[in-house]
Amino acid sequence: MNQFQKTLYTNLMTLCSNPEQEAFYYVDQSMGANLYRIFLYRMASYTEFQQPGALECRGHTFRIDAEGNALELASMPMNKFFNHGENPFVMGLDLGTIVEVMDKLDGSLISSVRVSNTEFFLKSKGSFYSGQAQAATKLLETEEYKELQFFIEASMLFNYTVNLEYMAPDNRIVIGYMQPTLKVLNVRDNLTGDYIARGKYILSEKFRVPVQPIPEDGEAWLANTYASQEDIEGYVARLSCGTWFKVKTEKYCSLHHTKDSVNNPRRLFETCVNGGADDLRAMFSTDELATFMINEMDEVVRRLYNRLHVNVHAFYNTHKDSDRKTYALAGQADEVVQADGTFGLVMNLYLDKPANVEEFMIKNYKKFGIKDESLTTAE
Repeated sequence: MNQFQKTLYTNLMTLCSNPEQEAFYYVDQSMGANLYRIFLYRMASYTEFQQPGALECRGHTFRIDAEGNALELASMPMNKFFNHGENPFVMGLDLGTIVEVMDKLDGSLISSVRVSNTEFFLKSKGSFYSGQAQAATKLLETEEYKELQFFIEASMLFNYTVNLEYMAPDNRIVIGYMQPTLKVLNVRDNLTGDYIARGKYILSEKFRVPVQPIPEDGEAWLANTYASQEDIEGYVARLSCGTWFKVKTEKYCSLHHTKDSVNNPRRLFETCVNGGADDLRAMFSTDELATFMINEMDEVVRRLYNRLHVNVHAFYNTHKDSDRKTYALAGQADEVVQADGTFGLVMNLYLDKPANVEEFMIKNYKKFGIKDESLTTAE
């Protein structure tokens, strides 16, 4: 490991080991004979993302030994970036310095994990074994995707991570895709964190994310994208200083999170649970009251989600080696599990089923004091 990798691992371990915060964590997973540590965030605020390493806690994966010592940086997804105007990271940008614009695809992030100079496997943001990771792997093994498989294999020689978007009819967010598809979003150097220039890719266009012309007038491009574009989620742009930001179309945001979500606590709660607060903030960036309401609910959701996620996994990790009856009895007797009402979630983990905290929160919104009524009054 070089100094860049050592510093990144140290920062991520410090971030995830802080007992005073719950926004960042890691999971250890095995693949073959190797053990890996995946660094992730739950729901984090702008302030929390200012901590060292926080923007690089997005599925970044190190191969480790049995004692938790890092051996190599094996996978480096894109750093966390935000919607234009969402927070101070992406406010006051010089849009005259845009050097790259690509389509914002509406699927799941898939990244390569380096095993050796010739071997790799695919992961989703948080797992080697998720449905998306398995589906992307199966797709890559088909005859149609041999070129892309060779491209990723060749990238292992240079110690690169290839980041892809997986889209499929059964993996729809808002935009529909008629067949499973993998596109290369970008390539990162595991030794430096640098993004490799697209001009250096030797890859057919059908495997590349569509790239758009660099706008002559950045402000006009931004306004036009938001107001009038259809049938796409939006665009991702990069400035010459290295800053990335997203621009989503108004139609996409409206389909994903309707504007009346702000005035109804339950709808706003659901939107924040589903990760849509950033879209709403972009839509209401000039509305001070709406922004306050969004931020206030997002803070409530973030703290609640992080606490539930931590508690559920803490119980599972403590009792996972018990037999099923003992595990269930422990769950029924556990004060935290009973107070949170998460017995079903901890049992799902034991049975190797998803513990969907988001679904649990939305279903039990009344338990958390969320009202299902409009805050507006008739004239």
